Amino acid sequence: GGECRAAEPPECISAAFGVPAWQRADSSVTPRDVTLDHGVRLRGDDVQVTGDPRAVRVRLFWDAPGALPQSYALFVHLTRPDDPAPLAQHADYPAITTDAWHGGAAWVSDVVIELGDDIPPGQYALNAGWFVPESGERLPVRGDGPLARAGIVRIATVTVE
Repeated sequence: GGECRAAEPPECISAAFGVPAWQRADSSVTPRDVTLDHGVRLRGDDVQVTGDPRAVRVRLFWDAPGALPQSYALFVHLTRPDDPAPLAQHADYPAITTDAWHGGAAWVSDVVIELGDDIPPGQYALNAGWFVPESGERLPVRGDGPLARAGIVRIATVTVE
């Protein structure tokens, strides 16, 4: 009726129809369409290297159709371009575990990888994926690339100064 009034107790009603389309948050977001098992998709990323403190800041834009069969943790690794062994990393569970996701989940993972003095200036790769910490099992990445077979998504090549 065009008029809002306070309710006792307070009420909140919200509705959404369909699944919202991903939109770039700003010009620094790189669109992606990488699919992992169980329908998990990487839809975009934003990577920035900072000098003080030395760090790599990463935003990863994800969506998934529902719960995964296990609780996976997200990893983001800084590696040499030709060697996927991590030199610096972030690994942690999301706020809502992957086995408790509901249909149409969409979220942004904000990650900071601090770079110690043992990381010399140069070119590095930034890789991401999902894994079960207890077993090391990675969520498979769809595609035919050599890193996909290892459950790794290559996000970017970055220059560390």
